[in-house]
Amino acid sequence: MKEIWITSDKCNLKLKEWIDVAFKAETDAIIELEKIIKKAIESEIKLQYELRIKYMDFFLDEKILYFKDPPPPVYPAREEMRDNRFTIE
Repeated sequence: MKEIWITSDKCNLKLKEWIDVAFKAETDAIIELEKIIKKAIESEIKLQYELRIKYMDFFLDEKILYFKDPPPPVYPAREEMRDNRFTIE
């Protein structure tokens, strides 16, 4: 029993250390994310790529765009506006 208790105590200490390391890594990833968002807000720029946190890693996902750069052009109306019919701008 004593050997099992000692072994389980060592296992619990290793698990506690792993949880502490994982928590610190996740917190660091969130802090990095905050820095990028804060910089974008202060410099008033748009974040074009998706920001992701996966487990303990933070990365920019360049496959997913929040908006197209540059935006598509707005074309002039094809027909003139009249009061007697419905037209789309």
